[in-house]
Amino acid sequence: MRIETQTVPFTDGREVVCSWYARPCSLVSPFGGEEYALLLLDATDGATREEYELASSSIQASGCRYAVCAGEHGSQWDDAIDMSAITVEIEQPENPPPFVMTTWHDGEPLSEVAFHLSECTSFDEFTARNLMAVQFGGDASTWRDLLLALRGVESELLEDPELEPRKRWWRWWTDK
Repeated sequence: MRIETQTVPFTDGREVVCSWYARPCSLVSPFGGEEYALLLLDATDGATREEYELASSSIQASGCRYAVCAGEHGSQWDDAIDMSAITVEIEQPENPPPFVMTTWHDGEPLSEVAFHLSECTSFDEFTARNLMAVQFGGDASTWRDLLLALRGVESELLEDPELEPRKRWWRWWTDK
C-alpha cells in the first residue's frame, strides 16, 4: 500500500519521484518504460523472502538501470536485485534484461545516499535523467528525512551548477 508520493524538483530539469510504501511491494515506474535510477530506502524491520523477490523482479522489469540501496538492509536489497537479474538471464537467455548497477549504503547518512543518487548513478551509455526514490516501511519522520536529504542535495548543487558533475562530486567529498 502506497502511503504518500511527492516530487522533488532539481534545477537541472530533473525531478525525483518519491513514494513511501507500508511494506516492500511490486513497483511500477512513473517514467513510462524509460530507464531510471532508484534510491531504495528500507525502513522496515526486515522484508520477507517473497517481498524481496516481488519488489526486486519489478525493479528489474521496470527499466531501472541503477539501484542505490540504503537502510538497515541495503546490502540484502542489492543482492536481491542482482539475483533477480541472474534468474531472468537463466530463464530467458535469448532476451536478457539490461544490466542494473547496484550499490548498498548500509548505515550511511541519507544526505550522502541522496547525493549518490543525484551525481553518481550514470555509467557507460546510461545517464540518470529519471530519478525515483522509494521508502519501504518506516514512519513520517523517516519520510521527512528522505525528502530533506534530496532537497539538501539540490541546495548543494546550486552553489556551483556549472561545475562538471565529477568535479562537483569530488569537491563535495573532500569538503566532508
